[in-house]
Amino acid sequence: MVKLPSSFDWKKSFNHIWLLGQYMKPRKVKLYDDDQDQYTFKESLSDAIDRFMKEDMLVNCELSEILYCVMTIADLKRIAKEEGFKLNGTKADLIDRFLVANHSRAEEHSSKVKVLKCSQLAQDFLEKYEQEKNSDMKLAKAKSFEAFLESDSKKAYKIFVSYQRKYRSDFEASTYDLEKIDFIITSSPKALGNINQEDLISLRAATCMDEMWDNESAENWLPETFISPLKNNQIAVNYLKCNAEMRREIADQSDGCTNKKFRLVFDEYDVDSCSLCLRFKDKIFEAKDFPELPVENCTSEKGCQCRVYDVYNEYEYEGSDDNENQTESNEMGGGIQNPDVHLNHAQLNEPLKEIGDIVTLIGYFADQINAIVVNAEVEASGEWGRGFAVVADEVHRLVQRIGDMVNHIKMLMKIHPMDKFLQELGGILPLVNESADQINMLALNAAIQASAAGDAGRGFAVVADQIQQLADHYRTATKCIEIFIKASALK
Repeated sequence: MVKLPSSFDWKKSFNHIWLLGQYMKPRKVKLYDDDQDQYTFKESLSDAIDRFMKEDMLVNCELSEILYCVMTIADLKRIAKEEGFKLNGTKADLIDRFLVANHSRAEEHSSKVKVLKCSQLAQDFLEKYEQEKNSDMKLAKAKSFEAFLESDSKKAYKIFVSYQRKYRSDFEASTYDLEKIDFIITSSPKALGNINQEDLISLRAATCMDEMWDNESAENWLPETFISPLKNNQIAVNYLKCNAEMRREIADQSDGCTNKKFRLVFDEYDVDSCSLCLRFKDKIFEAKDFPELPVENCTSEKGCQCRVYDVYNEYEYEGSDDNENQTESNEMGGGIQNPDVHLNHAQLNEPLKEIGDIVTLIGYFADQINAIVVNAEVEASGEWGRGFAVVADEVHRLVQRIGDMVNHIKMLMKIHPMDKFLQELGGILPLVNESADQINMLALNAAIQASAAGDAGRGFAVVADQIQQLADHYRTATKCIEIFIKASALK
């Protein structure tokens, strides 16, 4: 494996500092190296451990500490029966009796493992490091909040990114995150009532802090002089976030086209949106006429819980002067008036049902992958668990993307004539396949890493295999839909 130069300063490497922190309590040292260690530390794990030991950061544990680390209570009770000492008491009590009863046997048990712990020097270093990290975070938060008060979201995000890169090796800046806070910093929904400009600026800045920093509450950043225009401050924060997200979705999907159309969709199980917002359910609006949400006098505490879906512009049909009326007739269940222009839904009733069933199945596969990954995250721990968490985050993102596409397909089935629906569907399937391929590749990499992790990753190799199988099912499902589309085109 690659050796780091003698000039390497591990105290500037957050991965090495993280590794040292794992030994605040006595910990068994892994007896083998793998490619994941090389990737993480730019050197083998054994070289990193040796470096710590040479600098007196890690020291050998006492015999009792080694036994406590490597033996279970069941092991100790079995030995107690063999050696004839008492079975009651704590694990520490059993170890003390073991040492008295047969010290040489205890030494033999500990000789096969290496258990280390942080020295006092290391503990002092880590304590100081944590203090500096917290101090830097406090300063970064204060500076980013000042930037938000100045409506400079880009400056605030740069401060945030600079801090994260200093203390996190896995951090990646996202234009999506910056886009979200950009819309918050410019939101001013009428649902906030008669809020004065100074309070609005404070509310925007505090809401951006809540959105950008983990485990941060907007409430902590609102000044004592802030007067909420609503029942409580959190409702005001929710309204601001809701309004910003609606505006962001419209802007993202409009691509600068103000006459592009969108349908407002509410979940059938939605219990949070108020009647004033729900009156727009399934309504279609051009981007320039899209209603402000949450609406003025909204009574929901969470704001309007809806999504927007882009809708095919009916005015783009050629050869028809009454497309608007025809579209309204279609939506009311009147069917397609001109059979020469569109296929009738009834003509393809069976293929449509089959496609709907397969799309539902794709959504089921997404839920299954999510459940498998969530369960695996709970079980993951230690060095392997940290690596798996990164993979899990990316899989969750891709599954969410597929879930959004499934919802979009279901909406297209409701609002488009058959030939247009099939055309739109044909354009979406490659995106589903692309996400499935990425999930497959992530699962393959996870399987390789799990194999290299030995016993610690054995269970996750099974998880990775399950994810790969479900990702393959995506391919099979989309292939079936492609066959239906081709068959329908021949009718």
